Parts: sequence; C-alpha cells; structure tokens
Amino acid sequence: MNPQQQSVELLNTLHKQKNIRTIDLRFSQWLIKKVPTANATQILLSALVSRQLGEGHVCIALDKVSELYQQWPKLLRSQVQQLLNIGQAPKAIIDQVLIGDGSVLTPLVLEDNRLYLYRYWQYELSVAKRLLLKDETAGGFSDVKTLKARLDHYFGANEQPDWQRAAAAITSRHLISVISGGPGTGKTTTVTKLLAIYIENNLAQGKRPIIQLAAPTGKAAARLSESIAQAKQKHKLDDDVKALMPEQGKTLHRLLGVRPATKKFVHHRDNPLLLDLLVIDEASMIDLPMMASI
Repeated sequence: MNPQQQSVELLNTLHKQKNIRTIDLRFSQWLIKKVPTANATQILLSALVSRQLGEGHVCIALDKVSELYQQWPKLLRSQVQQLLNIGQAPKAIIDQVLIGDGSVLTPLVLEDNRLYLYRYWQYELSVAKRLLLKDETAGGFSDVKTLKARLDHYFGANEQPDWQRAAAAITSRHLISVISGGPGTGKTTTVTKLLAIYIENNLAQGKRPIIQLAAPTGKAAARLSESIAQAKQKHKLDDDVKALMPEQGKTLHRLLGVRPATKKFVHHRDNPLLLDLLVIDEASMIDLPMMASI
C-alpha cells in the first residue's frame, strides 16, 4: 500500500472513531479526485485544516500540528506522525497545485508556517489590510484642543486615570477602534458620550452624520438598542445631538442586506453602506467571513 492509500485508510479510521468530521473526510477525498498527485502529507493536512475550521480556527500552525492529535490513541498518533512527515522544511509541501503560496489559486495556502483554506486566507488578508491602513487617523478628530474641551465636558477634568475618557479620546482620533472591558465597566456609557462628541464635532462643521448601530445577533442588537436609549436619557445631551444619535440596532446580516440563497450581501465594496459611523457591539462574536464582509 502506497503512502497516499495509507492516508486514505487512516482518514477513514479517524472518521469512524469520530476524530474528524464527515465534511473533513469528504473534503480530503474531493481533493484527491481533483489532484491525483497529492501526497499523504498534503491529504492529511487538508483534513486537519478542515477539522480546525470546525473548531473555530482559520488555520493550523505546522510547528504545532502535533497538538491537534496528541489526545488521539497512541497507534493513530504514530500513523499520523509517520505520514505527515513535514520535517524541518514545511515549504516543501507547496506544489502550487494543491497547496500554494498565495501567488496562484490553490485549494490551500501556506504562509508563515500557517496552512489555510484559500478562501479563509483571503478573508484574513482582507481584514488585515483594512485594519492596517497606513492613514489610520483619516477621518479622526484633528482639533486636539476642541477634543479636550469636549472630553472635559462629558467626562470631567479629573487628574486621576479615567479609562472611559482615555477610550473616548483614542477612539476619536482613529478611523477604526476597539473598546473592550468586562460587564459593568462602562462601555455603553463611553460609547454614548463618544457619539455625542462625534455628533457635536460634525454639527460644528455643518454636517449631520449618519450613524448605525449593529451586533452579530438579534439579542445583542436589542440589548445594544436598549442600553443606548437608557444612556441617552441618563446623560444631559442637547436635543440636536439626541436627534442624531441612533437607538435602534440591527443585526449585521440585516445591516449588510442578505441576498436569499446566497452568501453575498446587497452592500459590499462597490456598494457601501450609507453611513458615516458604524458602532458594532459584541465584536468578538463576529466570525472571519462576516468581518471580511464588514
């Protein structure tokens, strides 16, 4: 039995023992049909990448691949180790047919010792490029003196460290920001005051900004809507600021506009959302494909 046949038998055994899913097995079988020259290492890795995706991981690190099967029975571990044979030169598995370096379209991509499904490599690349924009302060608050005055108004001028104020100050100066903190740390209060500062800054320039609230799930969107509405009533805001501050949150799917029976959205790079500012709650719940769409 040649190594490729051994890998096929091994994957069937792994599937029977529920170490890999049916979709992982079918994916590797499909790749063998598409690329008959695929070797045992490539076949096994394709199933493991698929399995990791099911666990919520978008890639596998080849230098830590043994961690994926260290809990399997000893005999199976031994067989996997023997057939993987990655050795000290992981780039050797790149054949630009089944596994590529990203320069050509291949089912899998190896980059920086990490193996991806091509689509998820593209998703990660898209998100990374967007987050690493060189002009990351574009659209931010450029008038530092005015910003300080507004921060003093909403947060006070305390000499003690105020992390809510710090979060608002940093966010006001950047195009994309993440505000994190545990329950009760004042994230909603910070966002509400931040929105007030943003709106006042735009009104001073004769602009009426369009702001949207969104969240990954309907429950999270409803909770965000309720929290913002309560915060608006709690803090003294001018009527024109309140009028421009949204209260109704949407799910991300509704925000982008789902197209029935497809994975595509109405809004995309060539048909962007009509808004000036987007606030997303529970951002840690967003999976990579959705984040790439956003």
